Amino acid sequence: MPPLPRFLCDEMLGHLCRYLRAAGYDTLFDTNGLPDRELLRLCKEQNRFFLTNDQLIIEHKAAVGVAFILPNMELDQLATIVGAHFHLDWVSHAFTRCLVDNTPLLTADTAALQRIPQDAHKLGELFSTAQVV
Repeated sequence: MPPLPRFLCDEMLGHLCRYLRAAGYDTLFDTNGLPDRELLRLCKEQNRFFLTNDQLIIEHKAAVGVAFILPNMELDQLATIVGAHFHLDWVSHAFTRCLVDNTPLLTADTAALQRIPQDAHKLGELFSTAQVV
């Protein structure tokens, strides 16, 4: 099975970033306003695709094969475009990453389960915890 694609969303695509994380895709989010050349360098180093609305990104030589320029559209439309282009499976790996910080989630161990309030438990429900890196 080929590895799942990895992404970096620029600061204009925060909602798409969370959507990709919810589907289990390793997706970074630029909250620091880094220059495009730095974002492209990071993508090349980490084997990621750069998702952006910035049409001017094509002026960078480093964008070839890395940047995927998206139109300004609603989230569902963007997800449809990205899903079709990268052949994403939106369900099989769902909720295996933290939506906030992209950390892989693991099934909660016994110690973590004991910290969950009893009134939060539902019969047969699985709990996850963040992987300590």
